[in-house]
Amino acid sequence: MRTTIKDIANKTNLSITTVSLVLNNKGTKISEKTKQMVLDAAEELRYRPNQLAIGLVKRHTQTIGLVLPDLTNSFYAELFKAVGEGAAQSNYHVVLCSSGNQTSQELNNIDMLIDKGVDGIILATVQESTEQDIEEACRCAEQNGVAMVLVDRPSSYGRVGCVSLDNATGGYIAVKHLIDCGHTNIGFVTGPESFPLTQERLEGAKRAMQEAGVAFHEAWCFEGDYQFNGGARGAEYFYDSHVTAVFVFNDMMTFAFIRRMEELGSRIPQDISVVGFDDVQFSELMKVSTVHQPVYEMGVNAARMVIKAVEQPGECVHKIFVPSLKIRETTKMITHEYAER
Repeated sequence: MRTTIKDIANKTNLSITTVSLVLNNKGTKISEKTKQMVLDAAEELRYRPNQLAIGLVKRHTQTIGLVLPDLTNSFYAELFKAVGEGAAQSNYHVVLCSSGNQTSQELNNIDMLIDKGVDGIILATVQESTEQDIEEACRCAEQNGVAMVLVDRPSSYGRVGCVSLDNATGGYIAVKHLIDCGHTNIGFVTGPESFPLTQERLEGAKRAMQEAGVAFHEAWCFEGDYQFNGGARGAEYFYDSHVTAVFVFNDMMTFAFIRRMEELGSRIPQDISVVGFDDVQFSELMKVSTVHQPVYEMGVNAARMVIKAVEQPGECVHKIFVPSLKIRETTKMITHEYAER
């Protein structure tokens, strides 16, 4: 059973008021001997303050809810770490929820976090969530006095903060790198075409091809799902094709794409160059050329942004991060003859 202030008062034969003043560091007229007695008793009884009760008094619980769509994706695991460290800098704690890639669960998580009394919520939305779903989540938080920050999914709902990536630039630099390597037969393993993330990355990729005078072929665009299975199916689609390079729209699919290609007998990058997107920790270990998302900086900034919104409500900010390219060992320069195969 949890130790209460009353338990400490009974042990020390002091009043509840006296014990409360000491534990809240407000007992200016209480003797040092009495203070020490209370602190010793609190330690012996393993007393821990009831943060929910404190929150009701101070109107803050020093907790942030973090709602992520998919905990199996390394990108979100790294985001969780960054948010946690950013929150700890201001003595806040993080409550993690997974939506399991389900919009309905995403909304249930937000309702639960509000009921638990969190001060703010950082939401990385399920890609299938519509603008209406996102607005509903933001409105629910606002109506309950809970600050909200979105990650990687800007919304027209103007009263929430947001940290996001310039995904179009990411798509552009990925494909420009392949073109600079001499590739003109470029394929794509995208996410679902209805997802804003997919549309933005493909938009940037097409812009790079248009600037270079390289043709975009719809037949060389395979619709994946941002999961391992989508990458493996993409490899089977492009195996033994005229494509010499493939831009895969996230690293989870990239890992599966490379593995399946090698199982089928293709060599990376000798037979086909591959560039991914995210640059999670495993990307460096596997020496994958990929677009780097500054996920740590995004997570820390999201934490700071939501805490500022809690403590100093005011203007909502949208901070956009710029991606960069990490060139490793899955892409290579090719000869003109190879490019025309």
